[in-house]
Amino acid sequence: MNRYKRIESAYRALGEEATLYDGMITCSTLPGKAVCRLAWAMGPAENRDCLSRTLSGTPVACFICRKGAYGR
Repeated sequence: MNRYKRIESAYRALGEEATLYDGMITCSTLPGKAVCRLAWAMGPAENRDCLSRTLSGTPVACFICRKGAYGR
């Protein structure tokens, strides 16, 4: 395998990993939805709320954003 093909293969692998990670963070893919529901106990709406709070600079860690943890 020449250098170009190795680099191309590495970028493809990285892209696949990023897609899986993005799906988990945004709850937008089937595996991501499963992680949101089973590991984090959040649905898509709760996940969006948690992401908006986390990215807004509010000093609340995402694991604290779980349902009921901040006064819902």
